[in-house]
Amino acid sequence: MLQLRHKDASTRDLLSDVARVRPIAKAAGIPLIINDRADVALAGDADGVHVGQDDLPVSAVRRLGPARWIVGKSTHSFEQAMAAANEPVDYIALGPIYATPTKPDSPHVGLELIPRVTQAVRQPVVVIGGIDHQTLPEVLRAGARCAAVVRAICAADDPAEAARRLKTAMAVMPGRW
Repeated sequence: MLQLRHKDASTRDLLSDVARVRPIAKAAGIPLIINDRADVALAGDADGVHVGQDDLPVSAVRRLGPARWIVGKSTHSFEQAMAAANEPVDYIALGPIYATPTKPDSPHVGLELIPRVTQAVRQPVVVIGGIDHQTLPEVLRAGARCAAVVRAICAADDPAEAARRLKTAMAVMPGRW
């Protein structure tokens, strides 16, 4: 999946970004998820929305969007993950696993939370936060089956090569979804 996350963009600029990215994602067969903004996801014909703890409740997002929407939710503790597991979410994001500049005010949750959550919920768990090609193997060894990255690709000198390296690292681990 590709999540479009632009916290500081105006609604108009974010919708413009969706209009540019949507055809590329669609041509590649990659679902496009919009971060935080169900209204923009709906207006931009995205494949879903990802909400945080302070965003619209998942039940409201489900009422707004089409039945086909992929809906994910960010969690930062075991308790939040358990609460999200009882909502109509398609996946649960867990993190930040490590300290990360994309969430400077959020303490990292660490590797030990990964097996606790993955073993306790039925939904896929997507770990995020400070993950790159160097930390990915230990995240996978801790029990992660899916990982999301930001800087590991966006800040790389060669984003395409960085994505290939991460994909290769994921592919060698059995049981990924």
